[in-house]
Amino acid sequence: MNFKYYILINVVVLIFFFNTKPAVAQKMTRVRGTVVDAKTKEPLPFVNVIFVGKNIGTITDYNGKYSIETQWPSSKLEASFLGYKKQYKNIIKEKNQVVNFRLEANTIILDEAVVVSKKKRYRNKNNPAVELIEKNI
Repeated sequence: MNFKYYILINVVVLIFFFNTKPAVAQKMTRVRGTVVDAKTKEPLPFVNVIFVGKNIGTITDYNGKYSIETQWPSSKLEASFLGYKKQYKNIIKEKNQVVNFRLEANTIILDEAVVVSKKKRYRNKNNPAVELIEKNI
């Protein structure tokens, strides 16, 4: 009787094993690239590169290179850096790709400011230092 249950359990396990579909692995999105200054073409270190609307991102290294790998990307990638305009690029999910950024400087030109003072004539009158020196003399 124990042998019959053993065979029955093995048959059920085998049927279950061969009848199930394998679990589908989540596909990864890998994005890498370089961030440079649009005018000078110099690499920009420490630039924030993030998926828009997600909490997933990284910063560029000293050579302006970055790499992000995730299962939960958004369809846009953003590069932002202080003193530069933000730039957005569309990406394709579940694919390896290279996305390079060329950030433009965000310059503000200020008008010239000139500071002048009125020339005042030096007066000895009502100056306590002058009074003290005169008393000493």
